[in-house]
Parts: sequence; C-alpha cells; structure tokens
Amino acid sequence: MLDTFPPISSLTSLDFNQNTDMRNVGVTKDQLSSVVADAVQVQITDPGTQDFQFLDNLHLFARSGSQEVEVAQKSGIARLGLPPPNPTLGLDTTHAELKPYLAAASMGFLFRGGGTPPARDTQITVKIGMEIQVRGY
Repeated sequence: MLDTFPPISSLTSLDFNQNTDMRNVGVTKDQLSSVVADAVQVQITDPGTQDFQFLDNLHLFARSGSQEVEVAQKSGIARLGLPPPNPTLGLDTTHAELKPYLAAASMGFLFRGGGTPPARDTQITVKIGMEIQVRGY
C-alpha cells in the first residue's frame, strides 16, 4: 500500500515574499486578504510509458508548522484511464483558505495517497493555480 510520497523539494519550503511574480508587482504576503487554490494538476513527466494506474487516491495538503489543510484531492484515479505518454491528472480543489499558510514565515505542500508503488521511479510536475486577493488592488 502506498500511503506516503517522498517530499517534492520545490514544494517543501516556500516563502511567498520570494515569489518572482508577486515581487514583480510589488505584493508582499502582508497584503494578502485571501488565497484559494483554484486548480491543481499533476503530470507524469518520466518515464513516458507510465500512467496513473498505480494510484487509487491522492490528496494535496498545505502545511505550516504543525498546521495543515487539505487543498485538493482525487479518488478513483486508476479507473480514469489516463493514457501515457505524460498523462495529466486534475485534482478537485477544496477551496480551503490558504492565507494563513502563505502568510507564514515558511510553508509547504505535501501529498498523501493510496495505491501501490509504480514499477519504476516516476517523476511528476505539479501545477497549483491560486486565486489571490490583495488589499489595495
């Protein structure tokens, strides 16, 4: 049973104030009034022959310190029949408020799920789209 995923290093220690897009428009985490994930996509990038048959369910959580909240999830993944090469899985977002996590000194995202380990090491790309509301804009 696959119930934990190795940390994805680019998702484990994030500082909103270091985000290039936000710095370019002069927005800091102190100005946030609301942040909600409105889209989450997971794509298998390697190997090209891998599909999502090994996964039953997948949950994405935001975490800061000892606090965490579920951001998105998907069940019945193996039955979706997403074919290789490089299938993309869209998760269902929970519309949880993420402002407390992004406003923290450091936050991260982590996956939990169920299934069986894939036969080969599998690389994924994760895209998280966010609706960000900023005071004064």
